[in-house]
Amino acid sequence: MEKFILAVDPGTKEGFIIVDAASGTFTNHPASDPRDWDYSTLMPKKRILMIDDERCFADNREAVIARTSEDGIEHLQNGRWDEVWLDFVLVGDDTLTVAKWVRELHADGGNVDVGTFIVHSSAIGAHQLLEMILSPLGYTVIPEFNTHGLFTLKGDK
Repeated sequence: MEKFILAVDPGTKEGFIIVDAASGTFTNHPASDPRDWDYSTLMPKKRILMIDDERCFADNREAVIARTSEDGIEHLQNGRWDEVWLDFVLVGDDTLTVAKWVRELHADGGNVDVGTFIVHSSAIGAHQLLEMILSPLGYTVIPEFNTHGLFTLKGDK
């Protein structure tokens, strides 16, 4: 199935219209910069934020790494994130700070644009605690227990 970019969306002056040559269908995609596209699929690249004080992705997937809750909160304020990976226990900190900040922002009428929060902590109860705070705000929160081989320590990269 061949797809190609037809044009910048004339209605919004941003995003792209994608044509599926086989079916003749048109799809509007909101990414405003063609450098943000994965041209093998003609889909916007996933924006991934990982808040973890010691790990990185072992498969070298493109992600922004925040080593503290404070840095994570700063990144969360910069546009949409498709996935936000949360370790619970950080040195002298924890991502409960992030969840509480999101809750306070919602209470004040604000919003954080996140597709899914993924909790990859080995701390018992971490997923349930973060889910208790974030799910009532409309966020999807899922645990990732199968982390063998998924991460490497920051010094290993």
